[in-house]
Amino acid sequence: MQEWFNWHAWKACILKGIASSNLALSAHFSSSMYYVYVIKSKIKNWIYIGFTSDLRKRFQEHNRGKVRSTKSNKPFTLVYYEAYKNKFDALKKEIEVKKRGQQKEFLKERIKNSLEIV
Repeated sequence: MQEWFNWHAWKACILKGIASSNLALSAHFSSSMYYVYVIKSKIKNWIYIGFTSDLRKRFQEHNRGKVRSTKSNKPFTLVYYEAYKNKFDALKKEIEVKKRGQQKEFLKERIKNSLEIV
């Protein structure tokens, strides 16, 4: 429960633009990559935008019905992703796209051909 609270508190800080510089610095020096991704349901005209540090594992979780917010729309295809070296940058992008309609529409326009292929 504490881990969940810390994660959501950190996301709230990012939305307000007050993320801890220590968190941002520690993410910057990590060897991992962080991803913002778009998956599209193969059975419905429905997309999901997410954030992860392990894209393959997270994609498998979506397709196996392990993610509550997407399990009713499985199976999925991965249609787009962006890779970031910094966790803060990736999380900020995910939040911008999810919370700002104009950003989501720009992204959908940029990947419209990929969305139609599915």
